[in-house]
Amino acid sequence: MKDLCVFVLNEQGSIFYRRYLDSQGIELIDQKIGVWNGTNVEWDTLSALDNELGFRLWGKKNSILRRGREFLQGSLDWVGLDCEIPPGNSVFEYPLEILGCKQG
Repeated sequence: MKDLCVFVLNEQGSIFYRRYLDSQGIELIDQKIGVWNGTNVEWDTLSALDNELGFRLWGKKNSILRRGREFLQGSLDWVGLDCEIPPGNSVFEYPLEILGCKQG
């Protein structure tokens, strides 16, 4: 049996999470996020346009980060960050940071 990669996906609604920002200062809105593009950065963030709520995915050694978004009325509605973990990893920590949550 061949070694398999593991993909961890964080898919959310593309109507709410419309802004992408990464550690290199790249900011993309809506369809400019693209479908599935490798990022090769320290971290990626998806957030609402007002930055009230979002999440950040930190890259890890031996993993590949990707960003993606697809919206087609009545059919597709997702935006997400993907982490590809190559074969040979028996343990993998996955740091995900929630941004902007207000404590009441």
